[in-house]
Amino acid sequence: CYGPVTGGANTNWLYTCTWPNKVFHNGDTVYGLVRLENVWVNHTFRAEFWRDGVKQWHADQYNQVDKQWGWQYSHFWPRATGIWPGTWEIRIYVDVGKGFILLDTLPFTVL
Repeated sequence: CYGPVTGGANTNWLYTCTWPNKVFHNGDTVYGLVRLENVWVNHTFRAEFWRDGVKQWHADQYNQVDKQWGWQYSHFWPRATGIWPGTWEIRIYVDVGKGFILLDTLPFTVL
């Protein structure tokens, strides 16, 4: 998305993407958003940022879940600031203790 991810207690912890977009400009900030529902295990999200078929970097987020209560939602919103031109992907993975599994690929272009 082009704008920040919004939500929190005022939306019952349901986050949304402001201004979804797939085309950005040099120097923009790019946000991704993934949501899991009905979560009962600890897990780690990973976002890999790829440009023109080459991995640039990755970011991880670990979440510890109360096994008695679970979570209705688990969110992850990686972002890249000052993004530069090319054909990009954010590859989103999750690991629930058995290795990372690809959840989705978010393609976008930076002009």
